Amino acid sequence: MDEVRNTIILLVLGIHALTDIKERQISLFLTSGSVLAGIIFGVYSDAMQFHDFLFAVIPGMILLASGYWTGGKVGYGDGLVILSLGIWTGLEETFLLLVGGLLLCSVFCGIGLAAGKLKKEDPVPFLPFLLVCFIGRLCL
Repeated sequence: MDEVRNTIILLVLGIHALTDIKERQISLFLTSGSVLAGIIFGVYSDAMQFHDFLFAVIPGMILLASGYWTGGKVGYGDGLVILSLGIWTGLEETFLLLVGGLLLCSVFCGIGLAAGKLKKEDPVPFLPFLLVCFIGRLCL
């Protein structure tokens, strides 16, 4: 079951990462489908109980709230994808992927700013960093 789950997550994150880079947005249709499929998969495989689903979406809810508090500087789409990821992977793994993605993004931005390739106001797509972290987790 883990292979199926990981393949689905990899495909969804890959599509989201590409659209985040190219269009600076995510597919709400794909995200909604991923949430629904994650719930069905979790119930079918007995991977999570109802209260586990509630806890698993906390990182996504925090990111959505951060988007609201920053006036949209943190993307709502990123929060929705993290919320969806939480349903598929659970609270602990989602939190670790989120922290890893933020760390990679921070290093990338720090290097870009120091090299003069990025400005403070430049938007940076976050989902490619999340994808790299997920691939790294699969390799370990």
